[in-house]
Amino acid sequence: MDEMKIKRFKTLSLAVKNNFTLLPNELLLNIFEYLSSWDLVRAFDQHSLQFGPPVTYCLVKRGMDLSNIQSSDVHLLPSCLSFIKKQYLNICVNEQRLCLLLTYVPMPRTLICFLDMSLEKSFFFQMLPASLSCQKLILQCKSTCQRCINIDEILLLLSTSVQTLFLVDILCIVNQQRLSQISCIFSIQHLQCTLKTEDDLCEILKLIPSIIFIDIKLLFDKSSQSYERLSLPRNYRIEYPRESLINLNRFPSYTKMYDQTLYSLPWFSNNSSLTLHSCRAINYQESFSNSLPMIHQLTIQCSFEPWLLDFVIFLRQTFPNLQTLRTIQSSDNRRRIVTIITTTDRKLGRCTMY
Repeated sequence: MDEMKIKRFKTLSLAVKNNFTLLPNELLLNIFEYLSSWDLVRAFDQHSLQFGPPVTYCLVKRGMDLSNIQSSDVHLLPSCLSFIKKQYLNICVNEQRLCLLLTYVPMPRTLICFLDMSLEKSFFFQMLPASLSCQKLILQCKSTCQRCINIDEILLLLSTSVQTLFLVDILCIVNQQRLSQISCIFSIQHLQCTLKTEDDLCEILKLIPSIIFIDIKLLFDKSSQSYERLSLPRNYRIEYPRESLINLNRFPSYTKMYDQTLYSLPWFSNNSSLTLHSCRAINYQESFSNSLPMIHQLTIQCSFEPWLLDFVIFLRQTFPNLQTLRTIQSSDNRRRIVTIITTTDRKLGRCTMY
């Protein structure tokens, strides 16, 4: 009986595969929405030509995540990397697979690399100077705690093709003497990272004059008493530590300060985003005297405190054109991110949590 069931199952599976090709692409795309990129690679590795357009569209749209590849899927890497090379996809990878990836795909469009900080030094030792060639590079630590890396070690790995550099959960250590020894030419235009002080930011801007966007978080404020005017790109967001004394006269006239964070007006026109650090409306009575219709995305970082009615009213009145509202709540080393409304969710009354 069991053999008959197995035979029927194989016959049915073959019939499903044969009839699957008869489905319209629109229906296939809807089905594929429930599958991860690796599910698609596993399912259609031997049928990539047969299911080319729908599979290719989904993989190009999502990119490929190679950071958590299972041992049973290693044999799929060559064909997967060959596909990535042809399609010029966004790629997510951990540092153990990075060298293998760059062998097959030397110039991905966007490269996201997760660093295992226990192997921090091995990552820099195994990479050659100017070996990271992509348009956008995101380096992110896997550990929950922020770790320190000398920024000159990262910069030396970049080729001139890198225009966007995001360093997530990484504290960049700036050594002025080591930076002065760098003779490379960089093409970085957009930089996002965490630095210790304002002085560190000035050193980086001197080294990389091509930067036109910066999104910087400072951990310490040692320059609050300085009266020297800062030389900044037109698009900037600089988050200062809580209770820092900020002299706005040192910044261009088109600078706005909200919740210890400085924004340039061109930043709003290009990003339309704002971050707040409290859930209490009373904290913003002086800062937000007028509504901000240019803000489309708002992120609120706070502890697990409830939202009172006056805070909800404040949000509605101050941000009338809001499309996405996210809250990031942290407590007891736990982090919860909730997308409260989006343009689509507003109509459906839907709340997304992850």
